[in-house]
Amino acid sequence: MKESSQQGLNAYQLKVVQELSQHLIVVAGPGTGKTLTFAHKVAHLLEEKKISGEEILALTFTRSAAQEMKERLSRILSQPLAKKELPLIWINTFHAIALRILQEESYPFGPGSSYSLIEENEKRELLNQLAPKKGISRVLEEIRKQKQKLQIPQEGIGKEYQKLLFEKKSLDFDDLFCYVSLLFKERPEILEKYRKRFSVILCDEFQDTSFAQYHLIHQLVSNNFLVFGDPDQAIYSFTDDFFSSFEQFKKDYPEHKILSLSENYRSQTTILEAAKQVINKNQSSLPRELEARMEQGLPIQISSYQTDRQESEMIVREIESLLGGSSYFSIDSQWTKKDRENCRYGFKDICILYRFHRESWLLKKVLERAGLPYKVFEKESKKGEVHKVEDLENFQNNEFGVPEGEAITLMTLHRSKGLEFPVIFILGCEEGVIPYYSSENPLIQSQEIEEERRLFYVGMTRAKNRLFLSYAKKRMLFGKMLESNPSPFLQDIEEKLKVLEKSQTPEKKVLAQDNQLSLF
Repeated sequence: MKESSQQGLNAYQLKVVQELSQHLIVVAGPGTGKTLTFAHKVAHLLEEKKISGEEILALTFTRSAAQEMKERLSRILSQPLAKKELPLIWINTFHAIALRILQEESYPFGPGSSYSLIEENEKRELLNQLAPKKGISRVLEEIRKQKQKLQIPQEGIGKEYQKLLFEKKSLDFDDLFCYVSLLFKERPEILEKYRKRFSVILCDEFQDTSFAQYHLIHQLVSNNFLVFGDPDQAIYSFTDDFFSSFEQFKKDYPEHKILSLSENYRSQTTILEAAKQVINKNQSSLPRELEARMEQGLPIQISSYQTDRQESEMIVREIESLLGGSSYFSIDSQWTKKDRENCRYGFKDICILYRFHRESWLLKKVLERAGLPYKVFEKESKKGEVHKVEDLENFQNNEFGVPEGEAITLMTLHRSKGLEFPVIFILGCEEGVIPYYSSENPLIQSQEIEEERRLFYVGMTRAKNRLFLSYAKKRMLFGKMLESNPSPFLQDIEEKLKVLEKSQTPEKKVLAQDNQLSLF
């Protein structure tokens, strides 16, 4: 490989690129240059190992990640090699790869048949013909759970639903893995064809691989299987089984080797150290080797509020302070603090995260009243609904990119994965919200709390320069007034890394200037 193509790689990244092990786990913590290393690994295989592009299968979790990988490779490789080999490499999402195999093999509808993939709303329309409206969500969840275990429904409403799908010549996203598995079982010579084709399979974001997705790759592996990911960022449980792709990999490939990308170039040291203290309370069978390469930075600010209304109001005041005072309200009330990081950040540098979409409605009202531009990335959810497979697939198959232009970003903790911002606010840091748990079964509850801890860790490590955490003693959520204690996760952070602020409010005479504030 030409020397210039490896310039800029640190020692850990270079070791991964040059590693010869057939079965390799690369533990890549937040901000360690995983995508860069992944791309250089593929380039190394093409240039140094002389592997043809058609022998490489590279799996990602989003179409945008697949596109970014192709663009990086086109910059790393020499122009002649990129032109020749890049079109031959299969770089795409799990769903897209499964669909491509089914289309190439004219399965399950036969040669010459075209078919479509249906979205969630279309699934509900079909089930309207089969089940009472109030029971559709439960039926969908049962069907999804079966298919995630590669079981196509053979009785009851699930069977009737599948029949309607076939009459429409349609599949849903979960069907893709079920029918590829069925195809390989019915026609082993087709499986063997793909096994012979792909001598190297690489998988990105491996920690979020479901049982069905893992089964697909495992069947295809014939020689080299390399996975990149971080078990501490596994935030999507696909079934109640809490399948662990890393544990399964270690069991299926006992001769594997483990390498780590250990240098974090994203977050200032204070933020990273606090995040590590939170995640270290979870058990881990893989090494946690993560060191900050940025400056120390300011302490994490943890704020306590009486209500969620007060919390939203004061988050906006803090934002105005970071912006240097951007509304007449903050200037007139002298609420902007002139001794803090004024005029350092723009609107697009700031992101507010929360556990549930419904926590954003107060924020939006306060931001609007203050005249601050914002963009919200959300999908309406039902009461108590937790982001699992449905939301993950929507995020995978709809290109919501990071907003361009000047606007504050609002999104759920789940949606923030893979992104980064100079300033992060995480609201609702209360027991029962973060962490949220839905089961009363102690075993399942403990697993859910571990996943919630990982989710909080993901949120914290989105921050580059500043991290603000807040909680409210009273919060209206899902039609109930919750009275909660601070999240136990906040106690995991050492005192020297944080500064605690109790609730403050502007004087009542100032609030009286705006009658609309009574809404909050």
